[in-house]
Amino acid sequence: MLWTKIKYIHNNPVEAGIVIKPEDFKYSSARNYFLDEQSVLYVEKSWAGIEIV
Repeated sequence: MLWTKIKYIHNNPVEAGIVIKPEDFKYSSARNYFLDEQSVLYVEKSWAGIEIV
């Protein structure tokens, strides 16, 4: 259920037409999950038990 909610939140800028891909939105934690980037937001992914390959 957690991953479903995370995907929904990450997809909001795409649905709004702001970006093409969730990880393109500068202020989204999608950048942390998909690009492993910690530039604007820091996300500790280990607690969620989510590993994206």
